[in-house]
Amino acid sequence: NPHHESLSFLTSAGASAQAGKRFVFPGLSTGEPVLTIVDVDKGRTEREIRLSEVNEVVNPAWSPDGKQIVFSALIGGFTDLFVFDLEKDDKSGLRRLTTDAYAEIDPAWSPDGQRIAFSTDRFTTNLETIKPGHLRLALMEVSTGTVRELGGFPEAKNISPQWAADGRSIYFLSDRQGITNIYRTQVDGAKTTQLTNMLTGASGITALSPAMSYAGGRIVFSAYENDGYNIYALDTAEQLA
Repeated sequence: NPHHESLSFLTSAGASAQAGKRFVFPGLSTGEPVLTIVDVDKGRTEREIRLSEVNEVVNPAWSPDGKQIVFSALIGGFTDLFVFDLEKDDKSGLRRLTTDAYAEIDPAWSPDGQRIAFSTDRFTTNLETIKPGHLRLALMEVSTGTVRELGGFPEAKNISPQWAADGRSIYFLSDRQGITNIYRTQVDGAKTTQLTNMLTGASGITALSPAMSYAGGRIVFSAYENDGYNIYALDTAEQLA
């Protein structure tokens, strides 16, 4: 609508709170990044959070208790992770989680609220030679800010982590064979399993566009076929395993 100049749809998606009653999406309004929270049942804006400290906001995700939103933001030419406390005002609610020259994208909160999974090149990029690396998966402990590598496939993009309901596995997208498909990896690194094998892949508009969402025991994803996009679901225990 005319209130938003952009919804950042090439690189971002919105997110539903666990109860499905609220939906948040990023955008630009009067030239400033905003997070807009919509009451789904009533179809009206519940709150608009103006984030003048950053340049662009992408891919927000709710905490399990619905009190915080984590997201990636572009600031000073770099992409870092931020979290916003919904119990505070626009000025005091913003907290920066990372401050570095690496990319940190696609954050997702664990079901217990203690960890955040995200995609990053911090394990592969060489800043001294300015040689960019591939995106891998990472886990951050929210209480300490400690980050460890979760994995993914070498020499491939590994993006869009989504937590399984048990908190022990993560679904993600990877193009390890040249085509983007859905995989599931155990958080302890014991096993990674391929869930789809599509000729055109599971993809959005660009190589890094959001293309998958997990909630309520099903994965929904988009695929480009026959000059258009179709939406598919994996919703049985066998498909998700």
